[in-house]
This record gives sequence, C-alpha cells and structure tokens, in this order.
Amino acid sequence: MVGNNAVDEYDYLRQAPRRNRKPPSSEAVCAKKKRERARLISNIVGGTSPGAGGGCTTLTIITKLPDPYAKILDGNGLGGHTGIGIGVDFYDYGPDTDQPNGSNVFGRPGDQWWNDESFFPGYGPDDINLNDILGNLGDLAHGLDVFKIRMSVCSADADKIKQWWENIYANLGSYSVAGDQCTSCVRQGMDSAGVIDGSSALKSISFLKEMAKQTHKCGPNAGKLVEVTK
Repeated sequence: MVGNNAVDEYDYLRQAPRRNRKPPSSEAVCAKKKRERARLISNIVGGTSPGAGGGCTTLTIITKLPDPYAKILDGNGLGGHTGIGIGVDFYDYGPDTDQPNGSNVFGRPGDQWWNDESFFPGYGPDDINLNDILGNLGDLAHGLDVFKIRMSVCSADADKIKQWWENIYANLGSYSVAGDQCTSCVRQGMDSAGVIDGSSALKSISFLKEMAKQTHKCGPNAGKLVEVTK
C-alpha cells in the first residue's frame, strides 16, 4: 500500500504498533468492565410480568453471569450458569465434579448442578424445587450478578420442555462448554417446544440478551416483552 513501509514502526495510518503501546492498567480494565456490566444491567432489566392466564405456565430462567474480572474461559464469557424453572420445578445441567478428569471442560460426564442434593443437605435429588433455588441464590451464585427472566407459555409447551429435561436427567450424557452445557441445554429445551425465537447462545450473557427480546406466548400479556429482574 502506498506510504506503508514494511520496516517502519508505524503503519500507513501512522498508528504505532501495539508492541510499542503501554498496556492498560489492571485498574483501568476493571473499571471498563464495571461500566460495561452496569450498562448491561440498565439496558436489560424491564419488560412485563407474565400475568395470570388459564392454560399458561410460567418459565423462570435464572442466569448467573460470569465474574467480569475473571480470566481464561470464565473471563471470555463461558463461566456463569443458567437454569430453568418450569412452574414450581427446576432443572439445570453441569459437569460431574465427582468424576476423574475434572479439569476437562470439553468432554466429561454431565450432572445436575444447582439442582443437586450436595447443595441441599437432607434433600433427595427430586426434592429440590424452584423456590429452594430462589431462596438460596446468594450462596449458589457466590455473590455474582443473577438475573431472572419470567416468560408465560402454554402449559402444553411447558410440558414438552419438562419432558425434554426428564429425558436429559435419565441420560446425563457428556458435558462440554462447546456442546451440551448449562446455557445450551436451557436453550435446547425451550427450542424443543418452539417457545424461543432465533437463539444459538452458548454463553449465559449472550442468552440473557437474547431472552430479553423474547415475548410472552400465553396469557393476558402475550406478545409483550418478557420480565427481566435482578
């Protein structure tokens, strides 16, 4: 390109190369991430409550966002967690931490995650419901940002999603951050009933943004944006 010397330390726009620039301080990076998270929260929260309607069931999607200051996979958005309440029931998915090869996040046995008796001493695996999860979010989320999305769907569609999860729990399969993981399973379960439009998210933060654009499918507020709270 005219005026661009291959051995010059400046490019054709007279921009110094990155190697000659002082990297931002960790304080500056943290401040930027804090501003980005605050902006996300202000833009996401809102919508309309499901409302009461015969033949309708409320889905409650719970999304814990990753630590914005973390590094590696967590820092790139693959941390966090997503689960779903279907009426009073709760379902989620994660890696089986009791199995060997625990550091492998690209193929290891799957398991229930928050919906697990290890978090609720004295409970059986089928005893944990949505209210138990909501009542213990502070401990389960370790103080990180948690959002709740409530969406009204036809009860017949809710039954399809529940059956999808029952099939997963009957065969927990293999967990992978690039395949079957917490967010992708919530998305696939909803997609099995056709109640979510145009989502391919693998990251909890991406799924949260997509869910905020969804609408209620049943009840007096059908067609209005779902409710998002923090």
